[in-house]
Parts: sequence; C-alpha cells; structure tokens
Amino acid sequence: MTDTPWESWSAADIEPRVHRTVTFRFGKNEYRFALSQDLFSSHEIDTGSRLLLAELQTQNPGPVSSVYDIGCGVGVLGIVAASEYSAQRLVLEDRDALAVRFAARNAAENGLPCQADAFCRPAGAAGCAYPEHDLVLSNVPAKAGEPVRRALLSHALASCRSTGVFVSVLVQPLADETERMLHDIGVSDLHRINHAGHAVFLARPAPDGPSVQGSDGQASYRRGSSVNHNLEQVQLAAQPYWGLGEFETPSFQTGMALKLIDSLEADRHLVIWNPGVGIVPAWCRKKYTARQCTVASDDSLQILATVDTLQRNRSRRTRMPLSTLLSPSVQTLHACMPDRSALILVLDAAITPGQRGEIDELCRLLGERDCVLLVAGHSGEVSRFERQPWASVVRRSRSRGLRGMVLRIRQR
Repeated sequence: MTDTPWESWSAADIEPRVHRTVTFRFGKNEYRFALSQDLFSSHEIDTGSRLLLAELQTQNPGPVSSVYDIGCGVGVLGIVAASEYSAQRLVLEDRDALAVRFAARNAAENGLPCQADAFCRPAGAAGCAYPEHDLVLSNVPAKAGEPVRRALLSHALASCRSTGVFVSVLVQPLADETERMLHDIGVSDLHRINHAGHAVFLARPAPDGPSVQGSDGQASYRRGSSVNHNLEQVQLAAQPYWGLGEFETPSFQTGMALKLIDSLEADRHLVIWNPGVGIVPAWCRKKYTARQCTVASDDSLQILATVDTLQRNRSRRTRMPLSTLLSPSVQTLHACMPDRSALILVLDAAITPGQRGEIDELCRLLGERDCVLLVAGHSGEVSRFERQPWASVVRRSRSRGLRGMVLRIRQR
C-alpha cells in the first residue's frame, strides 16, 4: 500500500475551503486565522481555546523551547503559544488532513520564527511518545469515547519533559471524569479552573507517570471486539472504532452500495472515498480478487481502520491490488483515477459544503474519461448529484428513505 501525505493539498486546493479569516488579539499581539466550514469552530475562535489561552497567560510554564498541539484543528493553541513564549519548535497534530493543512497554512501566515512541523495522525496512534516538549496543549474533543480521551491524556503527559506542563480544556460535564483520569495516569501540581461551560486543567507529569505508550497505540481507538458480517454472500470481519460509524452492523447505505457495485462492469477501477472502518473495500477485495481498488480519505483514522479491516480479512485468494491515499486533494484523486474508474461514495451523514464542491470539481475533471459515480445515502443528498450538469443516470435504487445511484460522468 502507498500513502499520499497531507502535503498533497496545494494552496489552490485550500483556498476554496477557507470560509472566513478572523483576527485574534492575545496580549500585545494580533493573529490571523483562516477558518473552514468543514472544520471545528468555523465562524470564530471557539470558547474553549480562548479560555485555555487566558489561563495559560496567568501561569508561568517556565522556559518553552518546544510546543506540541494535539488535535490542533486550524492551529490556534499551538501557534499563539509558540509565538508568545518564543518557542524554537512547534508540532501540530490532528487526525484530519484538512485541519493539518489549515494549521500549517496559519502557522506560515502568522510568520512564526520557529520550526513548525505538522503531522496527520490520531493522537497516540503512532505508538511511542517521548518526553521532548515543554508545553503540550489540547482542546480535548467531547465526542471522543472515554478510552480515546484517556489515551490522549496519557500520550500528552508522556510527551512532556519532566519540567514541562500539559494544559487542556474540556466541556464541564467531562471535568470530574477527566480529573480522575489525570490522577490515575500520574500527574503532579494539578490545577483545575472551572468556567461556566468548560474546565481548564494544568498538570505536570509525575516522576513515575507515563514514559512511553505501548507499541499498539491504535488499540485505544478500537471499540469492543471484532464483528463478523455476512454481506451479499461475502463473510468478513470488521473492528468497530470510536469516532467512526457502523459500530455493530453495516448501515443500510453500505448494503445498497454493495448491490450497486456488483452491477458495475468488471473492468472498472474502484475508488472508495471515505471508507469508514473499511467494510466496502474489504468486501470488494474478497468479492473481486483481480479488481484494482483505491481507498481515499481526509481522515487518517479511517485509513488506519480500513487497513486493519483489510488485514483481518486477508487470505490467499484476496490478491486484489489496493492502494491508500491520505488527504487526497481533487488533483491527487484525479491523477489516481484512470479511464473506466468508478468513484464510490457511501454517505452516512450529510456532506459538508466543501466536500460537495470537491466532488463537483472532481467530476468535471473526470468528464474527459469514461468514469461513473456510485453514491448511496439519504434521498435529498443523493438527488442533488442527479441534478448536476455532468450526471447521466445509469441505475437507481431506493429503500427506507435512502437512495442509491450509478451516474455516468458525461464527456466534455
């Protein structure tokens, strides 16, 4: 398998996703941040980030040469802290490749005098954490499952130098649980500052606290045990993941998509965009042993989960060539789709305006090739594709308020 890094997003790819640019004053300095409708906090700097930075301003973290922002989003926490404390290095990390690209763009736009490195990966999923940072920051996502939040806190503290400090902010309903977690993991000098809707925590790692995480950092994202499925006469196993859908059973959209895939011509190259836990590519790999397939997503956790599902379903018969693309821009997807490709979208939720624009742009680019779009999801979302000038309906399916279609992408 091959991976295309998040850097494949060019400036031209990013600009259409900029919803607005806001000015943020902190201390005596002024910062500018590009925001996106497709990312958290799309209209203004969120309250949690403002509270964390305000509390950090009242503390004295000591000399700061390295700042690590976990779940960085567009990079507000890390960029402001690295600038205010004249850090020599800033590390920005998020599982969403678009977020990482926005964070890197904002770091460059604000002219940070330090080295800024950006990584697209779920926190702790790479395995080991080393105590190399003086200041570790995180606006901990409320929707993450309890095991994921615990792993994030442990990873953050393991990344702190012995003299470093970890500062986090969470919504108030999770504050008591988080305080217990931090004591369990091992902290010293723990301070909790309560606000109306949030709580800010400042902690230093205990001498006997976490040093490094285990080699299987991905384990904290797994939810329960692997589940066996029988889908259109194909047996496969899939591991549920926190933060991804289809915990126990595949969605009706997935079942509809599989039936439509089975109706495609046998020589079409399959490109599966945002594969979730990987049920569709694993099914395709077991069903069609000689068909080429590409899996693409902005979400690094989806890529990790899909690779996991594919490995669980390996056999001597499953030799279908398969590649993965992390954070594919429209141009990157276009480059990997030869003539007679089929782009497959299983929509378990409404797609964002930016994603709609990307799909439209990609299909316009694919008009020069003999390609089709296979889409399954809620009727209103799917019907929108039918109305596009590049679309010609080949096949329809409808059930339970859902709709599936195979659309031929018209030649220019």
